[in-house]
Amino acid sequence: MLKKLRSPSVFVVVSKSGTTTETIANTAVLLDQMKNKDQAAVVTDRDSKLWHWAQKRGFDILESPRQVGGRYSVFSAVGLFPLALGGVDISRLVAGAKQITSDCLLASTEANPALRSALTIWKHWKRGKIIHDTFLFEPDLEWFGKWYRQLTGESTGKGGKGLMPTVSIGTTDLHSVAQLYLGGPDNRFTTFVSVRDHGADFVISNKSGIEELVPDISGKAFSAILDAILAGAKTAYQKKKLPFMEIKLAALSPESVGALLQMKMIEMAYLANLLGVNAFDNPQVEMYKEETRKALHAINTKS
Repeated sequence: MLKKLRSPSVFVVVSKSGTTTETIANTAVLLDQMKNKDQAAVVTDRDSKLWHWAQKRGFDILESPRQVGGRYSVFSAVGLFPLALGGVDISRLVAGAKQITSDCLLASTEANPALRSALTIWKHWKRGKIIHDTFLFEPDLEWFGKWYRQLTGESTGKGGKGLMPTVSIGTTDLHSVAQLYLGGPDNRFTTFVSVRDHGADFVISNKSGIEELVPDISGKAFSAILDAILAGAKTAYQKKKLPFMEIKLAALSPESVGALLQMKMIEMAYLANLLGVNAFDNPQVEMYKEETRKALHAINTKS
């Protein structure tokens, strides 16, 4: 049971193992700065070192499911508690995930979006497209891209196999890496992600004679301009014969985002199976953590 929150800010420590160096270092620094330590909460595996440490200090503790890996824990306390504190309607997020789950378990490839996506990525991987770029034409989804990068890297990178996940943001990265994408090595498969309903919008006026710079821009909504740029990017990819698929969300709503997260996790289970690897372990990650502990110990010993 969480104590009644007494301030607008809450410090949440999330670590399944409770021994991740970066997380614990940040925890130490931030706790030193906190005046009201009652506003700290911990999300971790039951009986982890962090669990017992938090118990001794009377911190609130939420349990993360031990059998669920960190990258798959979006719909556990690991993901839902911080989102709820941030004002997200997590009931709608979960509802969106539940709604798409049945479709993602269908035997029909055409009717199953997760299986269709996994098969498409896998087929292009077999043709040498070892990089999978998620090109997000909605800046607010950048965090999703970074999560999917981890999901892909930790789930598929085993036994000499795997995909190199990259994340691009439209329109920003059209001005930074589009030259490479359109003129560089043909080793990339792209998934464009966009939103139909952008919500609140702005319309370009011609009060300053802006059409002298870019014809046909005045009177257009920002969302329409973004859609035109995406259409231009896809046409350029088609002309260069660069493979891609597209995911279009109805809106940037909790339901749509919840469905996207769930679909991608199920997609990853299918994709890893097609690659012949275990989607749910990440044995090599502990290598750098162990070497980090040795390096820290060596520093302490020398000092």
